[in-house]
Amino acid sequence: MDKVYAAQEVASGRTTIQPLAADLLVQHGIADPSLGRETDGSYPIRRRRRRVVPSWLQAEPNFLYLCRLLEGVQLQLAELRYQALKNGTIVLPEAPRNEVSTSAQRSNRTVGELLVAYIDRKQNAVSASRMAQFRLVTRAMQEEWGEHKTLSEITREDCKELINLIARTPPYVSQHYRGKTLRQAADAYLATNGRSAERQEEAGNQLAVLVDMFELAKREEWVERNVAITIEPPSARRQKVHEAHERSAQPFTIDELQRIFASSLYAKWSELPKTRDHFSSRDHSFWAPLIALWTGARQNEILQLERGDVRRAGEVPYLQITDETEIEYDPEQFDKRIKARNSLRAIPIHPELVRLGFLDWASTRNPGRLFPEASKGNSDKPSDIYSKRFKRVLEQAGVWVPRRKVFHSFRDTFNDALRRAHVGQELREAICGWKSQRSMDSRYGEGHLVRHLYEACAKVEFPGLDLTHLRP
Repeated sequence: MDKVYAAQEVASGRTTIQPLAADLLVQHGIADPSLGRETDGSYPIRRRRRRVVPSWLQAEPNFLYLCRLLEGVQLQLAELRYQALKNGTIVLPEAPRNEVSTSAQRSNRTVGELLVAYIDRKQNAVSASRMAQFRLVTRAMQEEWGEHKTLSEITREDCKELINLIARTPPYVSQHYRGKTLRQAADAYLATNGRSAERQEEAGNQLAVLVDMFELAKREEWVERNVAITIEPPSARRQKVHEAHERSAQPFTIDELQRIFASSLYAKWSELPKTRDHFSSRDHSFWAPLIALWTGARQNEILQLERGDVRRAGEVPYLQITDETEIEYDPEQFDKRIKARNSLRAIPIHPELVRLGFLDWASTRNPGRLFPEASKGNSDKPSDIYSKRFKRVLEQAGVWVPRRKVFHSFRDTFNDALRRAHVGQELREAICGWKSQRSMDSRYGEGHLVRHLYEACAKVEFPGLDLTHLRP
């Protein structure tokens, strides 16, 4: 029997899917309960209490077809659970019930009731920013299905159509398409751009939320089954390598940098008398591009900096990129966040930023945000609004190119400068937040990593770029 078990172990899927399929046949009365057992009724395998599927059953086409269906469902379920875990909407297994709800009890539950119950459960369990990420799918459910539609009426096809709509919904739809439904906004985007928005990743995230909602309905016995759980997220359209490269942000040239820092935005700072009051009045519009150029920090990482994030390790000044706040804020007004775990890092402050007066300026700020004037408005984060304003600066400087010459270009410019200075990939990734700095402590010695990062950042130069007119 051990030989039989070993042979089945190496057969793809047989030790998991086929016994499961045999169990289903027995549970539903299609096969005899003794199927795959010894004559005394015990399971033959001690290590795993699974049925041994007879060879005659393995050869049955209908049985093999059932196994393929179960494999497909398991793969889809694994993907959805991964998406749910990644987005903080973990799908919990259904709790066992002693009593069975009647169809009459289920039939009256509505979409509106499900939304209220789901939001009520999530409000105290997730952050305000995470709650904001539920808005798109809840809005789509309200617009497409209506709050009074009963859950028993919703089909798998309804869910699939809803997710496909979300994939076509343009970004920042609430700000850019005021007064329009999601479907109207998607159609308007298509008419303007000649193609759909193609937000497949966002659709996958929202599908995980939808699955989580129907899992709640199933646990509450409002529905018999989760109609969303077998839906596949929309597949992203394959792009050619060169086409994708053309759409990505590109570094600024020295001439473009000079035009940016000589634009009307910076002219007002350089032409006015360099008094103490004028120096202290510098805000995010002055500092954000300079910090980005000399640290490679992301736009939102800069705008959410607090005074306590400007730190020192011995004589080395650095910025601490973190999602922890120095003081309490109204979550509706400000919610500090990072892009990923690797974004938690220390970025040394380049000597040129010191010469521009950043450390002196930061020391005069009150505890809390360095740039409180950088509001998020109706958006999720301050960078949503600021990126539009900075676009006008680039346009005036004759630099802006859609999706190519944008604020993110500072980050690419800094990374290229690190590369030109022969800074190794590991250090570059740690500085830019693509690699966890904690994983490097053992190599550089605890407490000494910031010094090594500073030595790397200090090598960054932009020959030909003159910023002396911006120094205090």
